[in-house]
Amino acid sequence: QVLKDGEFAKNGYYHNAIEVISLMNEPDIHAWLPGEWKGSNNYIKALITAMDGLLEAEKEANIQKWKNGKLPKLTIAWSYAMLPSGLCSPSGYIHDKKECGPSIGFMAQFYWALQDPQDTVGYTP
Repeated sequence: QVLKDGEFAKNGYYHNAIEVISLMNEPDIHAWLPGEWKGSNNYIKALITAMDGLLEAEKEANIQKWKNGKLPKLTIAWSYAMLPSGLCSPSGYIHDKKECGPSIGFMAQFYWALQDPQDTVGYTP
C-alpha cells in the first residue's frame, strides 16, 4: 500500500531520495531464538520473508528501475557483538570457516539460505 499510495514511490518509481532500504535492524539480536535456525523463530526465515514481501510489493506497485538502471540498495544491519555457538557449522548453513565471525557469519548464513530457502529454513516463496 505504501508503495502505491504513499510518498516512497510515485508513478512506478521510488522517490529519488531513497537510496537504501533496511530490511531489519540487528535481527540476530531481536528476532532470534538461539539454535532455532529451522524453527518458527528463525531470524533468517524472517529476513527471507521480509525480502520476498518487499519484492512482491514492488511487483504489485509496478516499481521500475530509475533512469540510471538502478533501484535502492537493500541492507540488513547485523550486530557485531554476537557469535552464537553452532552458527559456524553446517547446521547454520556455513561450511567454510572463512565465512564465519561476528557479523560476517550472519551475512554468509543469509546468503546460503537465499540459495535454497525451502531446504534451509522451510520457506516457500
